[in-house]
Amino acid sequence: MKSPKKSAPDVLVVNAGTVFTFAPLTARAKTWIDDNVQSESYHWLGNMLVVEHRYAWALAEGMLSEGLILKQAFAERRTRRSDGKRSRYT
Repeated sequence: MKSPKKSAPDVLVVNAGTVFTFAPLTARAKTWIDDNVQSESYHWLGNMLVVEHRYAWALAEGMLSEGLILKQAFAERRTRRSDGKRSRYT
């Protein structure tokens, strides 16, 4: 029996703590963002659209309703342990 073919994601979504980032991975996703999101240059960090939490859900819903495939990723966070050394957790 063949397993269902998984489609490649169009957008990588990361909860980066105080903001969400939406990184278009396909031309279709970039075009959708250009056509549907009002943004200024300061809303972009490299190729990632940076949005406040209050807008992230609606943006994701809009993308999904147009058939874009979203993939969630997790930001790596660093903190100091009680012994002063840096530790990582996701």
